[in-house]
Amino acid sequence: NSQGSINSNVISALYQDEGGVIWIGTEGGGVNKWRPAALSLATESAPVEDLWSGHRISAIFRDAQDTLWVGSENLGLFATQLDGLQEQYDCQSLPCGNVEQLEVTAITGNRDGVWFGTDGGGLLKFTFATQTFSLEALPVLPELAQWAVTSLHLAMDGTLWIGTENSLIVKHEPKTGAFVLIPLTPLLELDAEFGNEVQCMHQ
Repeated sequence: NSQGSINSNVISALYQDEGGVIWIGTEGGGVNKWRPAALSLATESAPVEDLWSGHRISAIFRDAQDTLWVGSENLGLFATQLDGLQEQYDCQSLPCGNVEQLEVTAITGNRDGVWFGTDGGGLLKFTFATQTFSLEALPVLPELAQWAVTSLHLAMDGTLWIGTENSLIVKHEPKTGAFVLIPLTPLLELDAEFGNEVQCMHQ
């Protein structure tokens, strides 16, 4: 918490944008911004900075339209534009399935839109063309809307990989747009104590 240091000892999210800036989400200290080229560290100032105090930042992503998305554990979702305009979204303004509180766990996106994984609220998508949010229907496993999405990864070929508490789902796009369930077992031998939760994916 000293000057020039991250303002929390607990780092809960990391993201590097195309400009090389590293965004650091913390537990209780909001969002920090590290510019490697300038060797400078700053706290991201925003109208909701006081709201972030004491809460956990769970995901950060800058989309193709330069909007910075910040997901939190119990405050919902924040979108900050380049001009500083910021909006906050929760289950009163978004389709959250059967949950009352929006907990964003993962964010990724491409030139068409942004995907948001939630804890218990399924998978949300913000589409640039319509500027609207939608709750994605998963026909192979519709009950996923009540599950926790724990991680997201957008592959080089455009396939969206969705990690959940107890399975792994793949969305093939743009050819089919279908969601296909890939059970982790017997592909992986997992310790029963930890179950099938997919916490991270990388290509």
